[in-house]
Amino acid sequence: MLSLLPIAPPCHGDGEPGLLDQLAAPEQEAAGPADDLALEQLVDQLPAAQATALRLTVLEGLSLRAAAEQLQISAMSVQRVQKKALNALRQQLLGAG
Repeated sequence: MLSLLPIAPPCHGDGEPGLLDQLAAPEQEAAGPADDLALEQLVDQLPAAQATALRLTVLEGLSLRAAAEQLQISAMSVQRVQKKALNALRQQLLGAG
């Protein structure tokens, strides 16, 4: 029988994927505190809406719905801004690597 369980990315102890988990290729190893600081600096370079969405959903672990309530926008808007932010970070990392 075919299993319908979703395939999820690796997560930290809180059940939410970390920023590095979402950005890293599967073959990359987990990063340390220095990498977390570097990523925080990259997040600081994003437009304010993108940085805020990422901080709430990825770094603080809020759901899209909870972040949307806090930002007073729709969950879909949070998801779109988050996706733009992750794409921008990927491009920054690819350009720096």
